[in-house]
This record gives sequence, structure tokens and C-alpha cells, in this order.
Amino acid sequence: MEARRLDADEALQRCLVRMRSPNLAHQYQGLQNLRNLLQAHDCSPRHLLKTNALPLLVDVLGPHVDESLQLEAAWIVTFLTASDAACCLPLVADGALHALLEQLDSAHLPVVRQAAGALANLLADDAELRCVALQAGLLGRLRVLLQAATPRPVLRLLSWLLLTLARPSPPPLPLEVVEEVLPKLLWMSSLDDHTVRINAIWSLTYLSESSTETAQRLGQDDKIVVLVKNVSVKERNQCLFPSLRLLASLLWALQGDDLVPFCDCIPKLAHVLNNTNRQLQKLALVCLERMATNCALGALKIVGIPGLLRQTIAHVHNRKDGSVSLEAVQIVGRIVQSGTREQLAAVLEAGALEALAAALVTRDTATLRRVLTVLDQLVQLLAECGLSGTVRGRLQASLGLVHLENLQCSDDEVVHKAACATLDQLFHAADASEI
Repeated sequence: MEARRLDADEALQRCLVRMRSPNLAHQYQGLQNLRNLLQAHDCSPRHLLKTNALPLLVDVLGPHVDESLQLEAAWIVTFLTASDAACCLPLVADGALHALLEQLDSAHLPVVRQAAGALANLLADDAELRCVALQAGLLGRLRVLLQAATPRPVLRLLSWLLLTLARPSPPPLPLEVVEEVLPKLLWMSSLDDHTVRINAIWSLTYLSESSTETAQRLGQDDKIVVLVKNVSVKERNQCLFPSLRLLASLLWALQGDDLVPFCDCIPKLAHVLNNTNRQLQKLALVCLERMATNCALGALKIVGIPGLLRQTIAHVHNRKDGSVSLEAVQIVGRIVQSGTREQLAAVLEAGALEALAAALVTRDTATLRRVLTVLDQLVQLLAECGLSGTVRGRLQASLGLVHLENLQCSDDEVVHKAACATLDQLFHAADASEI
């Protein structure tokens, strides 16, 4: 082992000697050998930090250097920044950031591609460095490169670089920067290249999550509405998941009439609830809850789409694992609270009483309180329709009465009072049909 380490040290020194040579062929050989050492793990990035290799690499990335040398140096920098974050600051200190930015102007597209990958690694975990890169003209260079004529392999690395810039970290990107990149992101999200498309959608998602102001700006763009609506549930989950996160983020930021255009996404969300992926189901319920709570049209559509109400109620209490979805409870509550008599009948027909009764066993106090509130509202409205007897029978059959009686002994005062009030409503409401 010691002999191998000594051999690697000698090989590294030979690489550095060749990289300092005025002979281009020797320089190229030194860079290639260093690359091979790193790939074979015979030389670690941290070991390289102890030498003067980094300044040599940055010098090769400078102007008026042979493109083949620049490509090798950019590859090594990409490898170093991807392998060990400890290499990033020393590289920046040696001028790598500005050198890589200049390589984006190269006429040699392989160099551009490798420089974009190295920059993405360099900026990934440093918001301050991203600001420096933006001030140094990164966006202007990206605008020039992000064109239909740019080869797809280069576009993929550029989309990754944009994704790095969009990652939510304080401070968020200024709104004027968002305005500048938005057209390019929307264009990339429409391409048939899966990698470019998913990076663009994730970038929009991260931007929407960075600040309420940014999310509101994105939500006012008609093309964003079209995008979140048109990402098919049949697409790979890699696209569907970020598009649902984007939709959820926009719905949290928007209010009133601004939510209405997104109600066209409800049929898509109905399909997502059939997906076996629990994360996708959760996001769909979050979106539906937001629409139902803040947009009357949303509640109306949820009731109107065949099967959607029953699917939603099935998530109130999942029979397979016993979990309770607060979002599904909220959706039912909104429909119960503001729906018509016909919608109330639809809620009852879809099994809301039984689902809420089963959800009374949840151990989460906040969710339990909400379940009791919705159940009490539903019982009260059904009593006003002369259906107290029917309600009592269905709750008894589903063990709801037993759960309510048990909750009367709860240590939580809110839960105790709510359970008592619902039982009182069930047994003492004036039901004209039973008098």
C-alpha cells in the first residue's frame, strides 16, 4: 500500500512538471495523466490541494490557451468540485469562477459544456458565489447559449446550471433576474429532451418556493398554467412530481380569482390520486385542498368530476395503513361548509360519514380536532335535513359513536368539548321526521 502511495505521489509530481512545460504536447500529456490518476482514485482531491495544481489548472482555463488543454482542465475542475466540496473555495480563490465564466464564451462547444458542468458544481452550495456569478455576467452568457441551435448535450449541462441558480437559498434571486430567465425556462420545459425538460421544471419549482413574490409572478403567467396542466400523469414521475410541487407552491401564494385558471388542473389531480406513489397522492391532495378552500369553483369541480369525491374521501382514512390525510379532511369540510344540498348528498353518498368516523382514531391532535369539526358540521346539516336517525345508524355501524364516546374522556379540552357537542347534536337535535 505504501509503495502504491509513493508511486502515485511520483506520478502526480510528473504530471505537474509536464503541466508547467512550455511544450503544448507535454502540457496535454500532464493534464491527461492527472485526469487518469483522479479517475483511478490513485490521487484524491484533498491530496491535490496540498500541491500547486489548482493555480496551474486555472491558468490553463485562461484566454489564448489551446482548446484541447482547456477541455482537459475543465473536466478536472468538474471532477474536483463534484467529488469534494473542500476544493471549491480554493479554486475560487485561484480565479476559477471568472475563468469558467469566460469559457462559456468559447467557440468550442465541448469546452462550453464542461465549463457549464464545473460552474454548476461550484455554485451548488454557495448562494453568495451565485450572486458573484450573476454580477459577472452569467445570465447574459446563458441567454446567448440557450438557443434551439445549441446541441442537446450542451443544453443539458446549461439547464443543470440554471437549476443550480434557481435553488432556494437566502437571499432569493431578485425578481428582475427571474423575469430574465423565465422565458428561457418556459422554452426549455417545452422541449422533447427529458433531461432539459425536467431541469427546467425543477428550476421553476425552486423559484416558486424561494419567495411569495416570485410565486405570485409565476402564477400570473399563462404559460405556467399551461405547463402544470399539460404535464401528463403518464409521464415519468421525474416530471410529474416537480410539476405538482410547482402547482402546490403557486396555489399557496395566489389568492381569489388568481386561483381560478388552475382549476383546469383538477381532472389531472383526480388521475394522480389513482397513482400508487404516496408522495404524488399527497401533493395532489394539497393542491385540491388549496383550491377547495380558496376558490368556490374548486369545490364545485371536485364534486362534479365523477369519482373524484369518492377518491378524496378514501384518503380521509386510508384503510390499508390507517393513515389520516388532513388535506382530505379539509376538502370534505370545505364542501360541507359551503356546498349546496345536492353537494351535501354527494358527500354522504361517497361515504364521508364512515370515513370521518374511522378517522376519529388518529393520534394527531390537530388532525383529530379538524375531523371533529367537519363531522359536527356534517351532522348538523344532515339533522337540518331531517336525517339525524340515518346519521346515528350509519355512525353506529361504523363504530363512530363508540369513538365519540371514548373521546369524551380525552385530556385535550378542545377534543373533549367537540366530541360532547357532536353526541349532543346526534341525540338531542330536533328532527321533525322523528317527532
